[in-house]
Amino acid sequence: MSQAKVDKYKEEKKNRVKILKKQKAKKAATIFVCAALAGLIIGYPVGKGLYKVSVKNREANATFAASAYDTWFNQKWAGNYSGVIPAASDTDAEASTETSTENTEYMDEMMDKLGLDSTDFEQVTTEETIVD
Repeated sequence: MSQAKVDKYKEEKKNRVKILKKQKAKKAATIFVCAALAGLIIGYPVGKGLYKVSVKNREANATFAASAYDTWFNQKWAGNYSGVIPAASDTDAEASTETSTENTEYMDEMMDKLGLDSTDFEQVTTEETIVD
């Protein structure tokens, strides 16, 4: 062996621990970056698709609170049939004014999402409401 090769070998042997640490760190960083990219490339479209399916399922199975329906129905009843049966007292109406506005807006929004209209509900005639 030539002297240059011997010196190079001695230098490599002396710094072998440092060189191995650098190689291991570089390999670990490369694996981490590749795994993150693979996760991004695969995970993003799959996650986005699952989210869209979830949103569609929630909209298809949308329900609304009973209190919102009650408020909507009471307002509909009062608007169409208030002369048939006397309405509740004024103090009851004043207490629920704020929540009834919110509930009505919520109910209208849900009706729009479900594709329903107030005409979709069966209209009750005054003859049917009178009980003998």
